[in-house]
Amino acid sequence: MRIAIFLAACFLVSCSSKTVTRTSNDQTSRTSTAAAKAPFKFSFRISGSGLENKPYDMLLMDTNHMMGVHTTKRGKDGKFHTINALAQLEPADFDTLQQLIIKGRLYAIDSADVTQVCPEDELYQMDIVPLAEIKPVRLDFSACAADYNLLLQPERTYFRRIIDWFERIRVKYRPEQPE
Repeated sequence: MRIAIFLAACFLVSCSSKTVTRTSNDQTSRTSTAAAKAPFKFSFRISGSGLENKPYDMLLMDTNHMMGVHTTKRGKDGKFHTINALAQLEPADFDTLQQLIIKGRLYAIDSADVTQVCPEDELYQMDIVPLAEIKPVRLDFSACAADYNLLLQPERTYFRRIIDWFERIRVKYRPEQPE
């Protein structure tokens, strides 16, 4: 009889330890899944030098959807005037930016791969600073580097897309100077 009670107790203890182990593994997998779904936090700055008919624009944003906008506008006197503003990036525009950076792995681009320089082309400067332990990226390039670069896929496609995104955003969020 004592053996039967001992075996029953061992069986119950082994069953309860499996339950604890399973719960522990479930919690670990939930934690790792939540970490994998955590948003990619970054700071992003991009600027375009402007051309004769196109003003200088610089956008500085973070994962809080707020954006500093610095631009120039030629006044009636022919001189350029600086305009500084603060804008809230629409969620769709921010989501597009985040997807371009993450899917295109733009935070891992080597600046030597986008050094193409073309005469009479606008000059860009782009900084992607991940708020994790990933090395920041600073790229200085000419507009033609969007098409003529040494990037491989998917970086090549997404690099072109982020330049197109910037061109659209710089017009959409450019502040107007009161007359």
